Amino acid sequence: SAIKDTIPDLPLEEKLTIQGRFSFVTTDRIGNIYAITSSGRFIKYSPAGDSLAAYNEVVRFGRPWYADVSNPFKVFLVYQRIPALILLDRQLSFQGNINFQQKGLTNVSVIASSYDNRIWLFDQQQFVLRKYDEEFQLLMESADCRQLTGEAITPEKIIEQKNSVWLYDT
Repeated sequence: SAIKDTIPDLPLEEKLTIQGRFSFVTTDRIGNIYAITSSGRFIKYSPAGDSLAAYNEVVRFGRPWYADVSNPFKVFLVYQRIPALILLDRQLSFQGNINFQQKGLTNVSVIASSYDNRIWLFDQQQFVLRKYDEEFQLLMESADCRQLTGEAITPEKIIEQKNSVWLYDT
């Protein structure tokens, strides 16, 4: 099957089609396209659809679940089987990993990079939003979101924009 993705700010007649079977597709701020194939490969494409890089070590951590590419120079690849975060550079070269179970976090539901190259995550067990530095030291933590919203939320995305952090829950 084909996934069609329109690159931001391109005229309607310049849509791009990339052939393949994908479980996840997203774009970064500069128009690069990132896809997780049905076999688990993580591929970066140029705005023109040319393959630029790939991360193939899928058997090491299991199947990737999604990627945060809000910073195209520091890509987060998230795995679901082992709650882990893989840090990749702009060429999708391995830079390190964080295993959440080893850090005492057993139910991380969503992760995102922050504007200052730190890590946001939502702890679904305690219903708190946390921010960590590069050494995974806790920098800040929200109150229990059940107290703030009056219900148990299940965010699908963390968005940091204009000095605010948003948890998106359908």
